[in-house]
Amino acid sequence: MKKRHLPKDEIINGRLLPAIINLAIPLILANLMQTAYNIVDTYWVGRLGETAVAAISLAFPIIFLIISFGAGLTIAGTVLVAQYTGKQDQDQVDRIAGQTIILLINVSILISVAGFLLAGPLLRLMGAAPEVAARGTVYLKILFAFSVFLFLFFVFQAILRGWGDTKTPMWVMFWSVLANSILDPLLIFGVGPFPQLGIAGAAWGTVISRGGAAIVGMYILFSGRKMLHIRLSYLWPDWGKQWQLIRLGIPASLEQIIRSLGITVMMFIVADFGTTVVAAYGIGARILSFVLVPAFALSMATSTALGQNFGAGNLTRAEQAGWLGSGFGFVSMTVIGIVFYFNAHALVNVFIHGSPDVVSMGADFIRVMAPTFGFLGLQIILSGGFRGAGKTGTAMVLAFISFWGTRVPLAYLLSNGLHMGPDGIWLAFPVSIVIMGVLTTLWFWVGRWKRTKPPKGPSLQDRVIEETVAEEGLSE
Repeated sequence: MKKRHLPKDEIINGRLLPAIINLAIPLILANLMQTAYNIVDTYWVGRLGETAVAAISLAFPIIFLIISFGAGLTIAGTVLVAQYTGKQDQDQVDRIAGQTIILLINVSILISVAGFLLAGPLLRLMGAAPEVAARGTVYLKILFAFSVFLFLFFVFQAILRGWGDTKTPMWVMFWSVLANSILDPLLIFGVGPFPQLGIAGAAWGTVISRGGAAIVGMYILFSGRKMLHIRLSYLWPDWGKQWQLIRLGIPASLEQIIRSLGITVMMFIVADFGTTVVAAYGIGARILSFVLVPAFALSMATSTALGQNFGAGNLTRAEQAGWLGSGFGFVSMTVIGIVFYFNAHALVNVFIHGSPDVVSMGADFIRVMAPTFGFLGLQIILSGGFRGAGKTGTAMVLAFISFWGTRVPLAYLLSNGLHMGPDGIWLAFPVSIVIMGVLTTLWFWVGRWKRTKPPKGPSLQDRVIEETVAEEGLSE
């Protein structure tokens, strides 16, 4: 019998912090590319006039909710793939990948049908004018009809991320963004042999570019090019594994929805104070979204590193992954906060000119938040650690407390109840961020997540010991 050895893998056996950073950098670039995707769509649709811009602006929250639900379900695939990768059970990795694919295909079919039928009513419910609703409905129906491509690309990213490869999805995303950037003007305005489709062209550009990325991703997963080799038989529903994915995925999906609804309600609170405050808040929120890119990348990287070591049965190293990832995030995001604090005015100026009141107010908002960016990193990154251990419910509860237990009620109480106005809204952010950073850190430190059972079956180390003993027995 051929002896198997523990893998010479940096995530399981090497230096953890460099491994986490190496995972995070491609994720940061991929997240920035996703932002570029949206900017390109908005830029070209903006050439069609304000009705078209209003149509896709109202469509984006609906799309975001769908993305949130799908992304939540794929997190379950990431968690299980990471844990079985740490256990070095390649057959289970492939089977979980197959089950994740078939689950998301079925979910995408349901969402496609529901979204296609409800696109118009949803836009009208949001208060869209008739012309805006009509154009937005066209845009949404195309995206809903082909949402399977969007979900399959999510699955591809999630599976490779859990396995420890974040570079391949980044490159696939790059070519997808490039394709969308080329297709948008061709299909929107009808350049050369391409038809002039208007706002529908932006939707078709997204469908074609995402579809191409999904096909490439599925080819990589099924071809065995990445040591992953999903067989067609693995797509037949295994109800035990399907339930495992749903049990882990639903809390992750709810977490995303909780965040989305929290952001929406915050906008309602802000809107009571007039256009200037709304503009300042909108710019501040957009700047904050860029700050969140490295935080969420480190969160996903930490989730993979903790999950693989958790699956390998090395709880000490799994916990170390959580502390190293969050510690690095705290320091790096604190540095970003210092830079933003002293350059707040210039940062806001990038987004608006000729409105000194908006610039001044937006700069105040940034300066109030910036010193607490490190605590924001603690909350986001350690929540990723909980997911890596399969505690997606804990991450969901923390997100609920963050928005509905602290930030939203504080913003309303300080701005309206204590009559602090916009300053009360600004103050709610750093207070809630510090509270949640400390709470998440303490929750992780208590360590109840370590009581979660790792995947069934012997770990690689156990199998190596068993095989070594068996070989020694045969040799005697």
